[in-house]
Amino acid sequence: MKKTKISKKVARDKYGIITTGVNSMYDYFLLENGNVIDDEGDIRYTKPQISPLQEAINELEIAKKNVQTLLDEPESLIDMHSIKYWAGEVERLRELIKNSL
Repeated sequence: MKKTKISKKVARDKYGIITTGVNSMYDYFLLENGNVIDDEGDIRYTKPQISPLQEAINELEIAKKNVQTLLDEPESLIDMHSIKYWAGEVERLRELIKNSL
């Protein structure tokens, strides 16, 4: 699995890892799966797992916000998509959430 070195400041500020005292001698690495390990391979941060239903709800909120933005600014595009696309996404996600309940 690919790992990318991150600074102690990022490890501390973004991932809540204590980087002082005995932990100051470690380097920290971000893995592809979102976890952070130290240079000895110990996991220091585990990315929270989001349920598929919660992920769909989050995507629905984004799609609804995009529809509102495009209603306010009709000539705009968001991620190269028009209001027709985003309205379709809202309907698709609503149906997906309804079927999940």
